[in-house]
Amino acid sequence: MDWTKGTNACSYREQARQRRKPQFMTLKRNDVPARSSQCNGRPDHAVALLRMQGEHDVLPHYGLDRRPETAGLRVAVVGCGYWGSKHVRVLSATPGVAGITLIEQDLALARSLQVRFPTTTICTSLNEALPYVDAVVIATPPESHGELALAALRARKPVLVEKPLTTSLDEARLLVAEARRSGALLMVGHTFQFNPAVRELRRRLQAGELGEIYYIHSARLNLGLYRPDVNVIWDLAPHDISILNFLLDAVPRSVDAWGASLAFGGIEDMAYVKLQYDDPKVTGYVHLSWLDPRKTRTVTIVGSRKMAVYDDMAEEPLRIFDRSVHGHEGSPPSHERPAMYRYGDIVAPYIRPDEPLALQDRHFIDSIRQNRVPEASGEQALGIIAALEAIDRSMRNRGQVTVPSLAELEPRRDMRPPVGDRHAEASSTEMR
Repeated sequence: MDWTKGTNACSYREQARQRRKPQFMTLKRNDVPARSSQCNGRPDHAVALLRMQGEHDVLPHYGLDRRPETAGLRVAVVGCGYWGSKHVRVLSATPGVAGITLIEQDLALARSLQVRFPTTTICTSLNEALPYVDAVVIATPPESHGELALAALRARKPVLVEKPLTTSLDEARLLVAEARRSGALLMVGHTFQFNPAVRELRRRLQAGELGEIYYIHSARLNLGLYRPDVNVIWDLAPHDISILNFLLDAVPRSVDAWGASLAFGGIEDMAYVKLQYDDPKVTGYVHLSWLDPRKTRTVTIVGSRKMAVYDDMAEEPLRIFDRSVHGHEGSPPSHERPAMYRYGDIVAPYIRPDEPLALQDRHFIDSIRQNRVPEASGEQALGIIAALEAIDRSMRNRGQVTVPSLAELEPRRDMRPPVGDRHAEASSTEMR
């Protein structure tokens, strides 16, 4: 599907377009006047005469564009699949959001979502909707992220893009450069950075409660869901890399990865990744799989004083283990000088049950209204995309690959988006 080319569901006559800048409203079939004589020269009636494609269609509504400065933001959600529908649900209850436009070429899918959220409007084209919305959330498959986000940034609209930001580092740098040029906010949906348990774990790490960090191990496993557009690395690893980067406030300097295509040929469905951080000097290990009988979402941190386990599937998502092992410095354990183990209490700190996606989307809206740089910014995403590309090279070359630093990833000032770029065709379904 071409997300920038709409159909009659979001088009109207040029003469009506010239009157005022319209917003979208939903009209029912019985709202259409029976005869043109009923129009009386009014553009809203003239537009209502347009052919309707179904029970509901999106048509311009004149006069609503004159909103007070205190009015909320009109947000377009591009893609009404699994994850896009979650954004619609969350944004419908987010303070500061005045309206939601569903950008979706599958009108049956869009209308089924509109039944649940009747105040939303439907449009099949991002380009048609851009003049009449204030912000854009992109929840389409990864290969379409770059060009859709570029179209929104060119229109100077703040953009929240689902992970991964793009499927290539060059495209990600181009988006960051365009965001800076246009002055539009660019944020990426690294939802786990807003998870209250992850934030509490980060606070304890920064306070030194766990001592020296020996290593971090992350496991993200499940039976499926297989993706036709990306491998297990690009599907799942953005979460784990963003969590590790967030916890350590750093980016990896090298990666070493191994992956395999087991169930189907040509696409890796299981992988192990080693991430080496220099400051702080910590090694992270990540296990990823679409071929595991259990759904696992855990991060284990082993420190010299305490250990911690974050389990996103558990009723108590964060547990701090007052356990450690001590030996005689400079020599390995032996019968004469054995290692000493300490077993203390296990503490499950109270974690607020706030939904991470709701916190993320509220942060996006607040950052726009307060004109501030968001967390999970496009610049931060560059380090994650660079690590993903390095992991791909490591799997191909079967060896360690260096990851560029954030300074090396800075977009060139002369970077320009291509002229007349063709926007990617995509399906609306994105699964997490």
